[in-house]
Amino acid sequence: MPSAVLPSLALLPGPWMALPPEATLTVQAAGFRDSRGQAVAKLFRPGENVRGRGHWEQAAPIREGQAQFRFPGLEPGAYAGVDFHDPNGHGVMDHQPLLRLPSEPLGFSNGFSLGLLSGPPTFENLRFELAGPGRSLDIPVE
Repeated sequence: MPSAVLPSLALLPGPWMALPPEATLTVQAAGFRDSRGQAVAKLFRPGENVRGRGHWEQAAPIREGQAQFRFPGLEPGAYAGVDFHDPNGHGVMDHQPLLRLPSEPLGFSNGFSLGLLSGPPTFENLRFELAGPGRSLDIPVE
């Protein structure tokens, strides 16, 4: 009688195969001057352009100068975050026509602030680490 071919146990899911733990990031944004429109938060992975579309994006209402965002199901690792006030509610950061500088209040993770000497924001400027089951991050808008 031919012997049955059994799959290798190493290929079957089970307790011996540890999946990366998932984490939830909670972003607290504060400093909004009014409640018009919405707040928008963007989250980026390494190598992504932090001045473009976020890998994850959320909109939230502004209440008493604050907004909160939850990003569940994230793998531990490096991320970068940006939030901004979107008073016209179209989900895109508006810029001044001449110099292309942001015309809406915004904030960055890792304490980065736009200035004459800061240069443009990059992933490395905004980088923070997410480890464990959850983390809270404050990103005030200016």
